[in-house]
Amino acid sequence: MARTEEIVREDTNETETLDRNLLNDIERTVGSLKPPLSPDCCIYRVPKRLREVNEAAYTPQVVSIGTLHYGKKSLKKMENQKVRYLANFLRVAKGFNIRLEELVRYIKREEKSIRQCYAETFDYLSSDKFVKMVLVDSAFIIELFLRISMGELYDLAFCSHATHLPSFLKLTSEYFEEYYEQEKPLPETNDVKHFTDLLRYFRLSRSPECTSSISRFSDCNKHSKTLLRKVMHSVNPLRAFLGLTTCQKSGEKKGVIELPGDKNGKIEHLYSAVELYEAGVKFKVSQSECLLDIKFTADGTLEMPCFKLYDFTESYIRNLMALEQCHYPADAKICDYIGLMDYLINTVNDVELLVKKKIIVNWLGDHNAAAALVNKLQLQILEVKGNHFSNIFRDLNAYYEVPHHKWKATLKHEYFRSPWRGASTTAAIILLVLTAIQTVCSLIGR
Repeated sequence: MARTEEIVREDTNETETLDRNLLNDIERTVGSLKPPLSPDCCIYRVPKRLREVNEAAYTPQVVSIGTLHYGKKSLKKMENQKVRYLANFLRVAKGFNIRLEELVRYIKREEKSIRQCYAETFDYLSSDKFVKMVLVDSAFIIELFLRISMGELYDLAFCSHATHLPSFLKLTSEYFEEYYEQEKPLPETNDVKHFTDLLRYFRLSRSPECTSSISRFSDCNKHSKTLLRKVMHSVNPLRAFLGLTTCQKSGEKKGVIELPGDKNGKIEHLYSAVELYEAGVKFKVSQSECLLDIKFTADGTLEMPCFKLYDFTESYIRNLMALEQCHYPADAKICDYIGLMDYLINTVNDVELLVKKKIIVNWLGDHNAAAALVNKLQLQILEVKGNHFSNIFRDLNAYYEVPHHKWKATLKHEYFRSPWRGASTTAAIILLVLTAIQTVCSLIGR
């Protein structure tokens, strides 16, 4: 009996020791966790699964903006150029009694909220280095846009590093110029988080149907001093241009673009452009510049906006899709559009058809390259809540599956795929008809 009690006591002590060690280990693990992401977080490093598809598409080639690529040796040459832009920016700002001290104090005051916009902490960047980086990058972008808005050459120094202005800066400046000249609505600062988000906004809001809750920048003036004052005081450049705009808190309604259709509709199949065309679907280019203006009408017409393919398109679109994967997983409209195009384009013949219908403008010079580009864009892209165009998918598939549409497609695909095959089929039909006539005549003659 005593032996039994001793064994039980030893087991109990051993269990208590084990539990205490386990608890301590779990507490250390929990305690070592980094703080959770701030609700303001909106700048992310591209996920590894996407970078592995095409690393170069996500890597800046000319100039670094922000902390993610700060200090890279390959981008060092442009740092002096950015400082020159800062110097000129400060000279103009001084004329409005905007001093360097004010800008530095402002960034210092906002440093914590700015850092919270990033998914990473960057503890290796001291406060002084971080503030200096934000000031230099912000002034560089504002000064660059001001020069472009006044019709000046941005600087020949860029030509020694790249053929053109960095694609994201170039695209943004072009969109700003177009919106400004045509007095189109620009986003409120709370609608846009940073550069990539700004480009996404431009791609999704270029028609009345695609416009979200936005406001006009009224009473614009091309004079540089007026524009500078407006930028400095109305738009808040240090936030609006560098990912520093505070994101909407949880529970606030985002100014998102609502599309008709079932967002939860999972899409597993869509016939290619050529297959649909053979079944009688008519392809028509839309006058809208918004990628979301896609309509399929009752008479079998698929109306789509023009999609232009340039050398920089892959990098541009991939970055927009990466942003959606990280920040808008349930509202990934660019990803959904590319998903639709990926289904429509399977071969070079699909590209040729869409080029012929002016839905694609291919500046790549090779239809095979265009097909490969579109098909690769969707690699490693995760679909969270279904495709926004699910109704169009279903309507197109249903149209194809109508018996006489399907027979028509089969006839075209199998017997009229090429001029030679079509001629052979026609000759065979004529021969069959003549044979039938001859047989009938023979029977009548008897």
